[in-house]
Amino acid sequence: MPPSVPLAFVTSNPGKLREAQQWLPVPLEGVALELDELQTTDLAALARHKAEQAYGLLGRPAMVEDTALTFAAWGALPGPFIKFFLSELGPAGIVRALQPFGNAEAEGVCTVGYHDGRRVHLFEGRVRGRIVPPRGAHGFGWDAIFQPQGSARTYGEMELAEKHGHSMRARAFQALAEHLRAG
Repeated sequence: MPPSVPLAFVTSNPGKLREAQQWLPVPLEGVALELDELQTTDLAALARHKAEQAYGLLGRPAMVEDTALTFAAWGALPGPFIKFFLSELGPAGIVRALQPFGNAEAEGVCTVGYHDGRRVHLFEGRVRGRIVPPRGAHGFGWDAIFQPQGSARTYGEMELAEKHGHSMRARAFQALAEHLRAG
């Protein structure tokens, strides 16, 4: 991909686009597309499917990102369905729904799918943590209720630079950045 052509990042979330721009060594263009989503907790299969669709619709290299949040007490759930839980329950409602299980352990997982025009490459980042009552006004999604292991603060309490040090999304984008630099 010539450096003058921005890499298409299929997202309608400006927060995700901002975070990706912090890590990737190529210019990005945010592209809002409606992609079919597999109904699965397999984040790799979901990212691969979406990257193939994005490339097919755009006809040029494209990347997608999908994030999951899993609760130890709920197995693989809510997984990539977290956005629906947030929409229906809100962050505080998720905390309340998890409380009866007595286990607040969670893991954030981010998978980036990059279609280079020949095939899909997958890059993953994982962060363990716990679900806590909402704190902080930064970030988006479930940032206010996720406290990463090794931190006394939620993502929602962290400035972007601090969040990057604990972020599964940053880890996935860093892996993609290494791949792009290697050419």
